[in-house]
Amino acid sequence: SHDKADPKIRFYAGMSIKSKSGEIIGSYGIIDFEPKILTEEVQNQMILIGRHVASYFQQRLDSYQSNLHLQKALESKLSRTEAFRSNQERSYHRLFESITSSHITSTFSIFGKILQVNGHFAEFIGYSIPELVNKPFTDFIPTAEVPSWESFWSDLMSGKTYHGKIKFLHAHGHEVWLYSSFCPTFNEHGQVDRILQISQDITRQVYIVTGK
Repeated sequence: SHDKADPKIRFYAGMSIKSKSGEIIGSYGIIDFEPKILTEEVQNQMILIGRHVASYFQQRLDSYQSNLHLQKALESKLSRTEAFRSNQERSYHRLFESITSSHITSTFSIFGKILQVNGHFAEFIGYSIPELVNKPFTDFIPTAEVPSWESFWSDLMSGKTYHGKIKFLHAHGHEVWLYSSFCPTFNEHGQVDRILQISQDITRQVYIVTGK
């Protein structure tokens, strides 16, 4: 080992490492504890090594910058997407609120779960709003009606609307009827992201016609 206070270095040759833009990004060198002369062969080897090292760091830098650009692009896209969704959500809630006062309204996920109902819907079916939200729509229709629901649900998922009578089971066990319009809404990719149901209570009319 060599004395730390005097390592007795008798030969040193160094070279800076530059990026392709000419910026110095580091340096390297060789040392020896015996006096030496920097020969042309060693100098050429150092230049070659320097180029390899510079190339390696340049690739790392290019990769980092590329990833940084990609990350910024993704963040920008996500920001635009979130802004779109936020605007879409505000527009949807304004629409929902505008029809809530005079209609029975509800919305469903693409999987048929209740996302939102207004007070008229809750009163119509005899449950509280918390008892309805996040429940499958099929929990509130007669078992015999489930196949009909499933048949037109695929049409709704393809973007079609549906208008017609829907039979529900009231919380007290009796049947009640709505005349409903089911309207798909779409996300920024043109895909159905929820279903809006706008309805009127026609239970009295149905029972008058059927004589019940």
